Amino acid sequence: MGVNDSSGDIPVIANKRAITLMLSLLALFAPIFCYISAAAIYIFSATWIYTQSGYGVHLAFDDILLLIPITTLRIAYVYQVNRYYEGVITRKKTLALGILADGPGFFMFLLMVVSLLFPSFWLYKSIPTPLLFLIGTLLLWRKPVPESKTPWNDA
Repeated sequence: MGVNDSSGDIPVIANKRAITLMLSLLALFAPIFCYISAAAIYIFSATWIYTQSGYGVHLAFDDILLLIPITTLRIAYVYQVNRYYEGVITRKKTLALGILADGPGFFMFLLMVVSLLFPSFWLYKSIPTPLLFLIGTLLLWRKPVPESKTPWNDA
């Protein structure tokens, strides 16, 4: 568990194992983005792809090789949060990796915004669902670790 001070100067550090487990489950199983077109709906996660088209519903585990780069970034973010709670790395660097880990969802959303400018190119909607980044950021904000103020400890 963490440090507790009755004066309230030192924040309570959350249980690292519980945070790591929760973020690991989100990294692997939470949706990253939804892709909606006239023909089908796709929901992408790091370990599965849900497809609903006019022909039926399909849960794809066979496309896992396509998702390895995304999965690696998401697991790296969970590892980085764990290192933050060990006091090894700063919160800014952890948040930067969180943005990168949910980058594919943000990138697909950017493509959708571009498609609104040029409707003949893409006729779909992409909606990011950055649950891992949002919950990780909320944890880093609500349960911070006391960071060192010395310049030589900036990891």
